[in-house]
Amino acid sequence: MRDTSKRVLFLARELSGYFLSCIEFALSENVDLQVQIIYWPVNNEAPFEFEISKKRLRLIPVEQMNDDAFALFIAQWQPSLWIVSGWADRRYMRWTKKFKKVYKIVAFDTQWRNTLTFHLGAKWLYLKSMRFFQGAWVPGHRQVILARKFGFNPQLIKQGYYVADESLFQHLIEINVDRSILRIVFVNRIVSEKGFPEVISALAEHITQNRLNWRITVVGTGPKLADCPRLDGIDYLGFIQPRDLAAILNQHHVYVLSSLYEPWGVSVHEAAMCALPLILSNAVGASDAFLEHGENGFVFPHGDFISLIQSIEHINQLSDEQYRLFSARSLTLASQVNQRIWAGQLVDWLKLSESCAV
Repeated sequence: MRDTSKRVLFLARELSGYFLSCIEFALSENVDLQVQIIYWPVNNEAPFEFEISKKRLRLIPVEQMNDDAFALFIAQWQPSLWIVSGWADRRYMRWTKKFKKVYKIVAFDTQWRNTLTFHLGAKWLYLKSMRFFQGAWVPGHRQVILARKFGFNPQLIKQGYYVADESLFQHLIEINVDRSILRIVFVNRIVSEKGFPEVISALAEHITQNRLNWRITVVGTGPKLADCPRLDGIDYLGFIQPRDLAAILNQHHVYVLSSLYEPWGVSVHEAAMCALPLILSNAVGASDAFLEHGENGFVFPHGDFISLIQSIEHINQLSDEQYRLFSARSLTLASQVNQRIWAGQLVDWLKLSESCAV
């Protein structure tokens, strides 16, 4: 009989380079591990290019799988652990409910909100979906709260599911304390929920009225790009592949994410890895892990662009030594979420699946 105890199936949403880098790290640390990933089509606003080096990793577009093909795939490969990204794909949930004897983990980034809708929705989703999973793997604290509302045992909830690709950032750290020209960088899709175009308009007006020597770089694209102001000192770079992002981040002094809603934000982790002070709205889930208010940046109320501008002013007024301390704290916080921990958690899930199979 074949040993299938180290076979992991991911039913994923859109693939990303940072997710695949975690998989490849886990494969490099565990020579008997095999992974197959069924995934959604690439998002046109984030057209990541993937370089796969591990033979024990296979990527399968979901379009290649109907119910019969999936049943045959499971019968032939026999994975011992499924990790299912969220509950939004009806196919994934249909397959999850059909194959009841396999150990399954749900991964999601939805934040808990203390509203009647969420209280009632958590109960409904438990009955509809969550009861078919044995555990939950989530990015951070706000998602842990929701997982507990779903009824998951706290011992079967793990944080740290989203991890930036350390190999692209950790060797390219340059701390530039010279803020005679303050360089501000955004890395996100240019959509309303990220605060666009209002955040750029507010910054542009402040810079113009006060004749400030500030420069803004926006990395990303999206439907609100056409509504953003076009002025000297504001550069729109479009989508940048992750392998080229570190060099851009290292040219700046502060990273800003002004989202009205942001379940997590992997670019926050990437910016912290580059030793940048952070300015994040209170809607950003990743702020819980990578930002200590007043120590390596500032949190501002989402939609309050006056508070955002005041936070940027605080960064600009730091002494060189204070700025270095902010940068060092970003690096320290970034290091506490990493690929080695992620790979260890994957192995822990496998061990749990083995113990349940005995």
